[in-house]
Amino acid sequence: MTWLDVSSNRTLKCPTIVRQMSLKIARYYFMVKYSSEFKSKVVNEYLDNDISYQALSLKYHIAGHSLVSYWVNSVRRQGLGTLKIKHRIQRYSQDFKLSVVDYIQTNGVSCMRAALRFGISRSLVSSWIKIYREQGIVGLR
Repeated sequence: MTWLDVSSNRTLKCPTIVRQMSLKIARYYFMVKYSSEFKSKVVNEYLDNDISYQALSLKYHIAGHSLVSYWVNSVRRQGLGTLKIKHRIQRYSQDFKLSVVDYIQTNGVSCMRAALRFGISRSLVSSWIKIYREQGIVGLR
C-alpha cells in the first residue's frame, strides 16, 4: 500500500484507489503490486549491505518495513523463485487450510510466519483465519 498526499506533485499508476477525506488533508491509499525484479533488487540490497528493513522501505517508498522483511525471509527459506509473480490460480484443500489455521492457533505465530512456513501468501492465510472465525471449518471448503 502506498500513501500519497494530495499536496504532493507525484503521480503513481496503481490499480486500486480508496479515498479518505478529513477536514485538513485527503489521503489516497494505493494497492501496489511490485515486480519480481524490484523485489529481487530490494532483497539483494538488504543481503549485500548493512541496511535495515526500515531504511530500505523508506528508500524505495515501500509502505512498511514488514513487507521487506517478508520478502527477505521468503528468499532465505525458499530461494529467489518465491518472488516471482504467479499468475495461475492455486486451489487448496480444506485439510490444508485447516492445517494452516491449526498451526497458527497451536503455535501462536503470525500470519506472516505461517505463510513463510507453508509457502503461501500471507493475505491468503489472513483470509482463511477470518473465514474460520466467522464460519468455522465449513467455511474453509
